[in-house]
Amino acid sequence: MLRGYFDESVSCGGSAFTLAGFLAEESEWDSLVREWAGRLKQDGLTYFHATDCAGGWNDFSTLSGDQRIALDTDLIAFITRRRLAGFAVSVANKDFDELIKGSDVAKAVLTESPYFIAMQLVVRWICDEVKKSFPNEPAVDFMFEENNVVSGQAKQIYEELKRKNPELSAFMGSLSYGLKKENIPLQVADELAFEAAKNVGNWIDGTRYR
Repeated sequence: MLRGYFDESVSCGGSAFTLAGFLAEESEWDSLVREWAGRLKQDGLTYFHATDCAGGWNDFSTLSGDQRIALDTDLIAFITRRRLAGFAVSVANKDFDELIKGSDVAKAVLTESPYFIAMQLVVRWICDEVKKSFPNEPAVDFMFEENNVVSGQAKQIYEELKRKNPELSAFMGSLSYGLKKENIPLQVADELAFEAAKNVGNWIDGTRYR
């Protein structure tokens, strides 16, 4: 069974919105969860949040800069050693805002948040890849970080996407939302979303690219 976990992030300057995460077999997730939890425990942590780790905020305020870098480095190494497929979609916020302000049609289609177009693109992309590479796999189950502002509408859009794309609907399993603090795979997704948003934001802003 393939499961995908996804989180959202905004670049530091606010120029880019990103939705990103990983797709993997349940066995890969199970192994990574154990490894990830063990590494967090070494630093007295119960969860990982990339922004807090980078800034030394909240539960990460007790760690030195070197400790936070070491933690992040180890967690990224865990990810790279696993059979995970990463997916990230970014939207330039300025372009998005100008588009929906300049066209009622665009606003009706895209809504007022880049979240929904990013979610649809991620789901379509993943289902296209699964259909092409693993046509006999069961449908993919998707979990996204809980977001009270968008979760209800996102479920409606997901069902509409399934209805309008019968060639992909067989690969679209359940859609659920969870809390990052309670779900390590969402923390893994947060790592990718943070890095992808930062890189795209740097590219848009013309600043340092990592």
